[in-house]
Parts: sequence; C-alpha cells; structure tokens
Amino acid sequence: MTFDTAAFKKLRKEWLKKLEADGFDDIETHNGFLKSYSHNMFLSKSSSPVQNEAKTIYYRLAGQFLYSHNFDNSVDQLIWEHHTNSISVENISKILAKKKIKMSHATVHKVVKRLSKIMFEKERIENDEE
Repeated sequence: MTFDTAAFKKLRKEWLKKLEADGFDDIETHNGFLKSYSHNMFLSKSSSPVQNEAKTIYYRLAGQFLYSHNFDNSVDQLIWEHHTNSISVENISKILAKKKIKMSHATVHKVVKRLSKIMFEKERIENDEE
C-alpha cells in the first residue's frame, strides 16, 4: 500500500482519531519528526550532570519495575507506565480522564509515590542480597 493514496490517508485519519480518543500522544509530529528525543525527555539543561545521571538511573529502574512488578490493578500499572515515560502527574490525570477514569492529580501523585517506595525497597533488597 502506498502512503499517498486517498484510501491510506482516510485510514490513517480514522486511526489517529481512535488513538487520540484513547489518550495516545504521539512522539512524532505530523511530518514524522520526533517532537523530542524520548531518552532525554526528562533531562533538564539547567540540571547538573549528577542530577541528570540520578534521573537516568531512576527512570531505568522505573522501566524495569514496570515489567517485573505484579501490579495490584491495571490503573496502577497504567499510571506507572506513563510515569516511566516522564509524563507529568497532571498529564497522567488527563490521560486517565480520557479513558473515563476519574482520578485527581493528588491521587495520581500518591500512586506514583507508593509505587516508587515499593520499587526502591525491591532494589534495596536485591542489592543487599548481592
């Protein structure tokens, strides 16, 4: 299928509407360029190299935790998945709202903090065992 046909453009438009309704936020512009480099999204130019390294380690651990932890429910897992992609608590709350899940910023923040504590405790135990 070529990408210049009317049929493809119609199909693409239909799927983009479905994705948007589901809360999907594309990392690319409509031209196919990255909006920002995802591996650097959470790094700040004003942060020190030590702070940036700490954030890199944190998000690496968070990503591993996403795939190794048995979450109590799908909402916690969804929140953590977005958190690992450096999405703000406010934006996670908006994404959940689009999925018909009403949760305040404060509640999302509490979930992230609770899961962070579990993640750090697991990491501490694993390091103690080595």
